[in-house]
Amino acid sequence: MFLQNLKIKGFSFIELIIVLAILSIIIAFSLPFTGKLLEQYRSKNEQARVLDLIVFARETAMAEGQIVTLCPSSDKIHCSSNWSLPIIVFLDANASGIAEDADKLLRVTDSTTYGTLTFSAFPKSNVLQFDGDGFSLNQNGTFQYCLKNQSWQIIINRLGRLRISEEGGC
Repeated sequence: MFLQNLKIKGFSFIELIIVLAILSIIIAFSLPFTGKLLEQYRSKNEQARVLDLIVFARETAMAEGQIVTLCPSSDKIHCSSNWSLPIIVFLDANASGIAEDADKLLRVTDSTTYGTLTFSAFPKSNVLQFDGDGFSLNQNGTFQYCLKNQSWQIIINRLGRLRISEEGGC
């Protein structure tokens, strides 16, 4: 008898269809913005990773008083020119750009998953090296990253100083 007096209130089928249609429209309009936000996040994440590696290499070179090399490598020994590979940082006793047995491997990072990372230096080199004073080994260099509409550059002068440019232009 108690259940007979209880009125059950809820949504009708028409009301549910209208709510789902409104939600679909809102989601459809927000998807392009979400994609752009994701690109910005990936770009900033890659920038922070590269900055961290450069600063780590320079600070380690000054702390150890030795040459430290930063380069991409597929085998953790030989440096490559493809900066989408994993990046290694190592103490490079003879400045050869090769992680030999006597050299100490300091850090290995994952490969670049999204976008493209390139490095150009003057004079031409596919590695970035810092001496014990924190200076780059007589080279200027630029890391450039491109991911669709997101791009940036990290510019390194001979003194080992960094500056970031958001006008990478891919």
